Amino acid sequence: MNGITPNPHFPVNALLGNILETFLSLNHEIDFKNAILSGLSRKIILKQSDSRIFNVAELDFENRINVYDNFCQFYWCICYTSILFYDKGILEKLQTEQFKNHIKLDTEELKEAYEVFLAGIGLFANGKPLTSRSKFFELPNPFNNVKNDYVGFANAVYCYGMTFILFHEYSHFTLEHIESTVNNEKEADSSAFWTMVLGIDEEKEKTAVFGILTALTALIFFDSTLSGGLSYPDGDDRILDVLLNIDSEYDNYWGVVCILIKMWAFEYNLDASFPIVTESDTWKDYSEVLFSHLRTLKDNKKNNR
Repeated sequence: MNGITPNPHFPVNALLGNILETFLSLNHEIDFKNAILSGLSRKIILKQSDSRIFNVAELDFENRINVYDNFCQFYWCICYTSILFYDKGILEKLQTEQFKNHIKLDTEELKEAYEVFLAGIGLFANGKPLTSRSKFFELPNPFNNVKNDYVGFANAVYCYGMTFILFHEYSHFTLEHIESTVNNEKEADSSAFWTMVLGIDEEKEKTAVFGILTALTALIFFDSTLSGGLSYPDGDDRILDVLLNIDSEYDNYWGVVCILIKMWAFEYNLDASFPIVTESDTWKDYSEVLFSHLRTLKDNKKNNR
């Protein structure tokens, strides 16, 4: 994977060098060298695609990590939108008691963030028109819009999220997984999580955890089921496993995850069924209601099959 991207296929590809630098800096040098000696390819392949998103990343038969750039662009979009929605659409309005349980697109900044979200969603096979690559260069992006503060915040979170995805695939190699099973995927998630959290500088830990959480939440957008099937853990369970292993007193973790889940629900017309919580002291309290509702949704889908 080349970190130099003068004319990126998607704007998000401008961040390749940052991701590689983060991945290498958090890797244990001896372990990484041993993995190379054991057959792991030094190459990380960026798969450029103008079609719909069907994959995220994989470890191929030549022990190369492949990453798909259409997913990367979508993932950056939801990083940007969720951060701006949370900060400008909720936290800022809570200070003046203007927040009434839903985000109002009452500023140009919030409207534009929503456009970024819609553009990202348009890369999925969801029956909507495929978003053209040129659209992403017109909206806030990390290639030609770097003076936007929220672009900078999204870039940092995104790079850690993609580093988590790289470590997940890397862990499949180091743990000698030969197939995707629920247990193997849980092990790879856990290995990637602890490698990052234990290796990161304390001042960067919150950004890294936001990256891990947003990366896992991005995976639920593939469909409306949350189901991982026979090969993967359910999407909400993977998110909750991380939330239960971090500083639960830092409420913003729970808040951003709740916003992303509501964005997912909006995309699949599930938001109308979500419980309305009029009083909640913390986002963690609200998330308990939210995750309970997600479990009910999953149970209902299983019972209706």
